[in-house]
Amino acid sequence: VELSMALEDATEEAWRRALTAFQSNAWRGPGFAALYLQVCAGNHSCWPNARVETGSGVASVVALCSIPCGEEVLVSYLGEEVLGNEVEPRRQALATTWGFHCACGRCKSEGAV
Repeated sequence: VELSMALEDATEEAWRRALTAFQSNAWRGPGFAALYLQVCAGNHSCWPNARVETGSGVASVVALCSIPCGEEVLVSYLGEEVLGNEVEPRRQALATTWGFHCACGRCKSEGAV
């Protein structure tokens, strides 16, 4: 919903667009979804070099390895149980939950287009 619009004046389509934007950008955890300015801007990889930790309404990005200056910080949008799967189940989970086809380095290296 546009900030300039009074809530009672919002159309059903405006609410639908706002909900879609939230669902597409919110970080999801066990039993919650939230918008964190920096965390939600992170891109996905099936070979993440960082992970997101949440608790008490706060989110932190924690490096999983040394990340050289200038290299993109990548997190996985998938839980560990899905991240361990082959490429197609991972892609299906990402398409269903996040609405995109994964073309990360890991998916490409596993021979998938």
